[in-house]
Amino acid sequence: MVFFFFFFFVYVISNSVSMYVLSLPRLFLYFFFFDTLNPFLGCLIDITPLVPVLSRQYMVHGPGSKKGKDRKSLEEKKTDLHII
Repeated sequence: MVFFFFFFFVYVISNSVSMYVLSLPRLFLYFFFFDTLNPFLGCLIDITPLVPVLSRQYMVHGPGSKKGKDRKSLEEKKTDLHII
């Protein structure tokens, strides 16, 4: 019972601080798996929410993104192929 209240309290506080950083399954894994396995993995799980954000940023603004002047029309692509 005490553990449940502690678990719920930590979950509510962490969600009020940053709803994206901690979620219930990650908190469960953090307490029951990663801390007992290796403290380094406990640090790694704090980075995991940033991975989709960083990959999405790379997909939108990274190399090969169709943005602004880099965007070519279909006709320009056809002429490029004919030149080659």
